[in-house]
Amino acid sequence: MMQAKDFIHSELKSFIKRFSATRVRYEYDALSQVHFVEIFPLALYNSDNDYIRWEEDVYNRFVEAFPAECICFISENSLTEIKNPELVLTGVEYPLPTSFPDA
Repeated sequence: MMQAKDFIHSELKSFIKRFSATRVRYEYDALSQVHFVEIFPLALYNSDNDYIRWEEDVYNRFVEAFPAECICFISENSLTEIKNPELVLTGVEYPLPTSFPDA
């Protein structure tokens, strides 16, 4: 039987291929028992209709398959932060930093 983390990891690997100008991070918070998925950039998260349909589909399938667990999608400027991601995926077209801070 597929576990919730396996489901999320699989969905995010497909996501990053479909939305190649994005970055996603995933963390499970055992204290709150919530799976957090952070989507970058904010513009995609807020207003891209393809993304919005993708999120709704994944959310609905997750809730159906794992009714005792919670999933939460967040993005930049969220009050909830991912501090220790266990999965980070970056699309091939995701913008790279143009400068690096001094070491």
